[in-house]
Amino acid sequence: MTITGSGLFTRPAEWIVVTDRAVLVVDGREAQRLPRDVSFGKPTGMYHTIELDRTYKVHRQWYQEVIAADEALRGQQDPDDPAVGER
Repeated sequence: MTITGSGLFTRPAEWIVVTDRAVLVVDGREAQRLPRDVSFGKPTGMYHTIELDRTYKVHRQWYQEVIAADEALRGQQDPDDPAVGER
């Protein structure tokens, strides 16, 4: 789940759903499908930013899910693909 706002005035904004084929950003009214070839990076701090079609902030309570999504992506990548280290 991502949040919007700052400080004490944050609220849930979107859910980011990661599958083996795509990343879905669901905001309650609609879902947007994005390519799965992203890396979310190692989460740190209170909020981790993810760059997809725009910047999303993820609260630290969801860091295990962010890490699991990145690990799943690495498990699907072709080790002979020279672009693997560049992502």
